[in-house]
Amino acid sequence: MTEVPFYVITGVVGGLLGAAFNMTWRRMQMGRKRFFESKNLSLRAQIIWKLSEVGALSAFTSILLFTIPLLTSWSCKAPMATLQVEEGSGFDFNHRFDCPPAQVNGLGIIFFGSRVAAIKSILAHPEAYDPRTLLTVGFVFFPLMTLTFGVSLPTGIFMSTVLVGGALGGYAGIEFDKLLTQHISPSMFALLGAAALFAGIHRNVISLCVILVEGTGETKILIPVIITVVVARYVGDRFCRSINHIAMEIKGYPYLDHRVRPELAMFQVKEIMSSPVRVLYPIETVETIEKLLLISSHYGFPVVEKESRRFLGLVRRDQLVALLQCGVFMERKRERIHNPRWHRSVVDSPLHNLAFHIKDDRYSSVRTVESDVESRIGLDDATLNTRDTMEKRRRKVVVTKKNGKLVVFPDAAERHLHVNIGAVMNQGAYCVTESCPASKAYEMYTALGLRHLVILGGSGVVGIVTRSNFNLSYMEKRTGYELWPR
Repeated sequence: MTEVPFYVITGVVGGLLGAAFNMTWRRMQMGRKRFFESKNLSLRAQIIWKLSEVGALSAFTSILLFTIPLLTSWSCKAPMATLQVEEGSGFDFNHRFDCPPAQVNGLGIIFFGSRVAAIKSILAHPEAYDPRTLLTVGFVFFPLMTLTFGVSLPTGIFMSTVLVGGALGGYAGIEFDKLLTQHISPSMFALLGAAALFAGIHRNVISLCVILVEGTGETKILIPVIITVVVARYVGDRFCRSINHIAMEIKGYPYLDHRVRPELAMFQVKEIMSSPVRVLYPIETVETIEKLLLISSHYGFPVVEKESRRFLGLVRRDQLVALLQCGVFMERKRERIHNPRWHRSVVDSPLHNLAFHIKDDRYSSVRTVESDVESRIGLDDATLNTRDTMEKRRRKVVVTKKNGKLVVFPDAAERHLHVNIGAVMNQGAYCVTESCPASKAYEMYTALGLRHLVILGGSGVVGIVTRSNFNLSYMEKRTGYELWPR
């Protein structure tokens, strides 16, 4: 029980350092993003700038890591027997750096030796190093880790976090051992330091505890790890979000946390919805769908009844593209051309049942797809029972992405044909009234995993809400209320 306060202290320091890293990294990444956006540089100029940044950072890191071991004479000491590791592991004792004979420079070994061997030695025997060496390693690699993570290099953060956290935790363990009469294992605190910093940056508690316990095979450290990690996450959450949330925010990914902000209960969905909405009728011409996909960047489109504007369902952009690419068309009956009921004035295509098998990821990696085949393109012949009755003609269809949105350019001879959107739309799409609280809509999104939420009013469909509508900056602009990130 006497060691529990030290577990808490380790967690607090790890949470503070993790929060400092996240906040600093966010400012740096936002600065990089604003720089490239403001300069409006060409692709060539952006590459030159990024390579220059990498070169400057590499030169600075090399000079710093080479100079520090030469200026720290106290890092020289005779290698302890506990540091002898297996041959070929990369842990080299020849890094003297002006140290006297039979001595090695601890900083030189860590800076220029194998990172894996250095991490193993610090976690296993931190007492083999001078405490000042461990402290220097932590305070040198921490800012370097902040500067390096995010540049145009395939750099990671896991090894650096373990090295910095292990070094600072090992130093703390050595100092804690001096304060108590009973023996404290510095190696355990080196492991707790790595766990605390990792939890302070990433905030994943359960998986981290499992990884550490299973990786070390030491079940006796489970309670210390749980205490340290929980405290580190709690402290870090008081200042900022995790590194993963911040990265998604910078990239513009509309991620929604499952914790509902209480401020959203003050607003109604009509205050944050996107309006007006581009809608479709159950029966549309190919030309109308083509133009809608070109002028709109939306992914989902509400389908309404033509006369009453009553909401019928929701159709996806990729479904519309697939209908046009596969040639799933309909033709109106001449004798019922004036019949107002759309489902009695058309002839069902024999391909409509196949439209239900359009996968969500059909066009996930499309760039440009040109089709010059028969009208049954993209369909499964095993399920196509009307092959002999189909009209065999050549079609020219182009499916591509324009400004990041999926579009289709159908055959010119097919623009007058009709498409039965009502046969493939989602008739059970979720919808709420415009007076629904924004907090309730938020709960529906996080609990049900929605992509679109249709808003209904007195005149039918009056708006639509997507994940982007819950973006903090967007809600602040629409509501005039300042919402702080958490």
